[in-house]
Amino acid sequence: MPRRAAVAVNRSYANGDTVLSEGDEVALIPPVAGG
Repeated sequence: MPRRAAVAVNRSYANGDTVLSEGDEVALIPPVAGG
């Protein structure tokens, strides 16, 4: 399974259909592994 970063816009998870507006806060959340 490929690992991809999750994306959040304005503190909510987003998907590829999310439209960004000026002033939006975007965060990239890297994949993590536990163990």
